[in-house]
Amino acid sequence: MKSLKTIFPICLLSLQLMCFAQKTTVSPAFNAALEKILLDFPLSFSNLKGDEILKEETEVRYESRIVLPGSEDCMVNAILNGTKKTVGWEAVMVTTQTYEEAAKEYKKLYLQLIDCRFKLKSKTTVSLVGKWVSPQPTENFSSTTFILSSSTGAYKKMNIELEMVNVMDEWKVNLRVKENG
Repeated sequence: MKSLKTIFPICLLSLQLMCFAQKTTVSPAFNAALEKILLDFPLSFSNLKGDEILKEETEVRYESRIVLPGSEDCMVNAILNGTKKTVGWEAVMVTTQTYEEAAKEYKKLYLQLIDCRFKLKSKTTVSLVGKWVSPQPTENFSSTTFILSSSTGAYKKMNIELEMVNVMDEWKVNLRVKENG
């Protein structure tokens, strides 16, 4: 009986530590920056457009005024397709020569994204829902798409895409917030 009295508190403490460890995979700064990006989605990221960095016939890129912690580069893209204009936000999270490093970052970002919680202007708290897609070393592209756990209005058209891509012997992990389609 004495051993049960000793084991039970130890098991309870272990369970609490495991729960705490799982809840802290996302940094508050990462969550806050991504929330600001999501809040500007209905406005076509107009508050996030910084200086113009590229202008072509079918695309215009702007520096992003919000930088996602840990990213290498963040931008707002406007793609012109005939009369339709699609605006998205993008971050290059890592560029590396090795598949292993890219795969590790891809998984780390996936775990951060599923742990994020956001408060929309409607005061509704939402999270991201996305099915894990495991990258394979024999494939040059892997992607996981997230949607909001509860979405209304403009957010029904939004998704977040985490991708791992091999381009000319470099692996990149990118994060995009864009309109469905």
